[in-house]
Amino acid sequence: MNHMNLLPLPLQKKLLIRRRLTQWGIVWGVCGVTALVVALVWSNRHSDSKATLAVLTDQVTPVRKLEAENEQMLEQINDIVARQSLLGDLDSAERPLTLVGIVSHSAASTKSRLQVQRFTMHRQEITPTDAKATPGNTAKKPETIVQTTLELSGVALDDLAVARFISALRETGVFVRVELKSSLSTQVADNPAKEYLVRCTF
Repeated sequence: MNHMNLLPLPLQKKLLIRRRLTQWGIVWGVCGVTALVVALVWSNRHSDSKATLAVLTDQVTPVRKLEAENEQMLEQINDIVARQSLLGDLDSAERPLTLVGIVSHSAASTKSRLQVQRFTMHRQEITPTDAKATPGNTAKKPETIVQTTLELSGVALDDLAVARFISALRETGVFVRVELKSSLSTQVADNPAKEYLVRCTF
């Protein structure tokens, strides 16, 4: 059965356009709602991820702090080992060569403002006199202590260079005591200078 549309052609076009707009409006509305739902889901996941990241960061912070402390302790241990190794070298047959290296390094810290001209080393055995025999008791034989003294003498441009030299010797940690025994004014190439004597004990 055939139907004839008696509506005017312009009206038919207008109704067709309205129908198409309604259909596409529904499609676009569904797409918009879907996109909004997806955005909300991703937003919630992102918030959860940020919260998880914050928790993990809080958990990692103590570990990083512990690693930094371990590295600092390792550096201190390495310094102690290096110093013990240096002291071990001093107890070996190469002691004079080791001492020359230490003295040269300390003199170099003055930036050529000091010169070591004499290097003398003395060894002395010291016996403590505190142990005394009492009636009925025989005092134990006291242990003998070997003390080594190193005397360094030379010239420097000024007292500041001598002070820097002494400070560098003390910083090595090798010597028990570093003392300035004398510092006298002198002339080097018609220029004022200092003639010093430093004694190091270990």
